[in-house]
Amino acid sequence: MSPAQLAADQARAEQQAIVKTCHQLWQSAASANETTRAVLRELIDRTIEDAEDAADASVVAASDEDRAIGTIPIPWSQVKADLDL
Repeated sequence: MSPAQLAADQARAEQQAIVKTCHQLWQSAASANETTRAVLRELIDRTIEDAEDAADASVVAASDEDRAIGTIPIPWSQVKADLDL
């Protein structure tokens, strides 16, 4: 696995951790007033979107790097066969 792919995997793991933390934060605000919950919801949504964007950018960069060094992608038919799909 290329260093770029490892970085992309790390970015996805970080994204998942951010989503989990945001979910916990939202649950902890269950008894907050409506205004507080609305502001918190906006902040959580923006945080998750930013984490998704960063992870997506990392995946694109990894794909670009793999193409640049001539890595041959695994054919979709092989992926499906490996997963028994």
